[in-house]
Amino acid sequence: MHLLVLGVNLGEDKRVRVWDLAAGTVLLELKGHTHTVLGLSWSRDSECVASCSLDGTVRVWNVRSNSGNSTR
Repeated sequence: MHLLVLGVNLGEDKRVRVWDLAAGTVLLELKGHTHTVLGLSWSRDSECVASCSLDGTVRVWNVRSNSGNSTR
């Protein structure tokens, strides 16, 4: 079983990254925010991640399918 952690690259990048800590590699790069990401939260089942940004959106990402939806 892989351990996952979210990494946010602040600044101009605006991406959320899901890392495999055991391998030290990035599993997913979640793109969609147009401004700095401020916060992250895993769902209880660890299938989704929510991210909020200074662009005024909250995105919910399904890490299994690498897809996301946003709301203002």
